[in-house]
Amino acid sequence: MSLAELEECTGHASTASGGTLPIKDALRMAHRSHPVLVLFDHDGRPLHLGRESRLATAEQRLALFATERGCSKPGCMVPADQCQVHHTVEWNRGGRSNIDELTLACAGDHAQVNTGSNGWTTVIGGDPEYPGACAWMAPSHLRGEQRARVNHAHHPAEFRDRGRYRRRSVARSSRTRGPAEEVPP
Repeated sequence: MSLAELEECTGHASTASGGTLPIKDALRMAHRSHPVLVLFDHDGRPLHLGRESRLATAEQRLALFATERGCSKPGCMVPADQCQVHHTVEWNRGGRSNIDELTLACAGDHAQVNTGSNGWTTVIGGDPEYPGACAWMAPSHLRGEQRARVNHAHHPAEFRDRGRYRRRSVARSSRTRGPAEEVPP
């Protein structure tokens, strides 16, 4: 939820298991709990909440639950509460437990990340359209295209926003073309 939605008690909040509920209900439920406020940077990544420990802190996990909402591997629908914290630079290779180097991965996908010939690789900022997101790169024998991909399954607004941008771009380009010119697909 955005700050404006919170202040106005409108919109929807996301749960750790991928569900949504009206903000009014989320605030009512949080009244008796230990609330956690997560602040985000301009790229949508949570600010640093802890470092220099192999295991992610509870605060880092909560921040990842809030931003990732589930497994970060493209196409995976496993919700955040069923995922493990993954170091995008492996701990045994010098990786650190800083929030900007962590992501969520379900057990099955986490096991596929390795340096072998069949291993997937992960990198924060690998997709220039989503600079703060974790991107996954398939092993070389599986790559149809040589680019890292981001999982949008837990972020339906990204599809909506991308569609709006494309429709506006096509509309703008059609206004500047003559009647005989076609708009590219």
